[in-house]
Amino acid sequence: IKRYLIQLSAALPPEQRKQLSVSIKADRHADMGTIMDIKQALREANVLNVNFSATMSRNNKQK
Repeated sequence: IKRYLIQLSAALPPEQRKQLSVSIKADRHADMGTIMDIKQALREANVLNVNFSATMSRNNKQK
């Protein structure tokens, strides 16, 4: 992940690098260790705009 993001941001003009954003949508039962590993890789690649969201169970979905 880190290598890919570094290559991606290097290909962008400087003004667009600041706007680079990542959205992580994970199952609410996802392993937090994995999420933290991804978050650390994003930090190391200097991707600091990160949005997190979790899926809801079928019984609790909003209409």
